Amino acid sequence: MKATEMFYYTQMKIAHDVFRQPNVLRRLALWMINVQRTYSTDQRKRDNTLPHVVFAYDAIKRTYLICGTDCLVHEVNRGDKNMFSSRFRRAITALGEHKIAAKHDFFDATVVEVFEKDYKAFQSQILGTTYAVKRKNTGS
Repeated sequence: MKATEMFYYTQMKIAHDVFRQPNVLRRLALWMINVQRTYSTDQRKRDNTLPHVVFAYDAIKRTYLICGTDCLVHEVNRGDKNMFSSRFRRAITALGEHKIAAKHDFFDATVVEVFEKDYKAFQSQILGTTYAVKRKNTGS
């Protein structure tokens, strides 16, 4: 589990079919939030629990299933909106909807599936980091 200023994230490889289900990834993220909140020795970390994103690599499909979940502990303080729905949409738009191979048409807008070739660029948009895309020199 790694942290950004706004959320935690975890990268994993799907080793069992059950993790291909977005609801299972969401439960995993909520469980990780609960464990972090319950067993943290730092009172500030317990009181300021952050949302969580799971990046799950599927070697068979060569895609990443990405699920973002808001922590339920402080949902009243944040309102009812899960921030990942708009964050995912902005990332796809910023990278170009026709240039990135991503499926964001799940019933749940906080889940997106991104092809392996586009994952690094998409992840950098979500994490707010920069990712330099190597371009081939067309040479003159």
